[in-house]
Amino acid sequence: TLSTNEDKVSHCLSQPHVGKQLDQFLSVTSAAKHRKYWEKAKEFRIEGNHSFRGKRFQEAIEAYTQAIITASIPNSSDTAEANGELSLGFANRSAVFFQLKQYDNCLSDINNAFKYDYPLNATKLLLRKSNCLVAKARFGDAKTVLQSAELSGDLSDKQLETQINKLLETIDSKGAKNRSNCVNTSKPKTDLKFVSNELMPNASQSLRLCESPTKGRHIVTKDDINISD
Repeated sequence: TLSTNEDKVSHCLSQPHVGKQLDQFLSVTSAAKHRKYWEKAKEFRIEGNHSFRGKRFQEAIEAYTQAIITASIPNSSDTAEANGELSLGFANRSAVFFQLKQYDNCLSDINNAFKYDYPLNATKLLLRKSNCLVAKARFGDAKTVLQSAELSGDLSDKQLETQINKLLETIDSKGAKNRSNCVNTSKPKTDLKFVSNELMPNASQSLRLCESPTKGRHIVTKDDINISD
């Protein structure tokens, strides 16, 4: 057992992966030592953009992460451009996570982008958030986000308007299907075998994630399940 803080720190620094992360952080801050941090963050973000366009997603994540590390917390004494870098880093990284179907990470980055005053039109970011929620079968939440996207968006952008309307149709369709799956119309089974659930990997395929105005999100079974199953 490590009894002192010094022992704990020494133990952490002796771990190869910790040393690698620390070296990476120090190299970033050292490179930015004689420059404004937001300018260095912008360089990393642009590097991430190039990687993202080239579909080199892991490289893009690393570059955007460096941008986030380097960017400063928004401050009233800084310029708007300087204050925007942190939120832009989170917003851009969320696009990579979305492509990789890492929806929880994507949602977290989108929330952080808004937390640090995302400076651009929010419609695209809200549309991405809604798509994440649809992928997680959170149709009610997705629709709420889309409605806020409609209010905050530039309605003259026909492409965005089309995407919003198409996603609303998808939400209504999948939401209705999801609600219909909550009605137990199946016959009892005597031999229930475990089949992985697409939405809940560690749950049986016999379970359904449902949503209703009165109960909210809840789980039901479409089959009779015995105690021993």
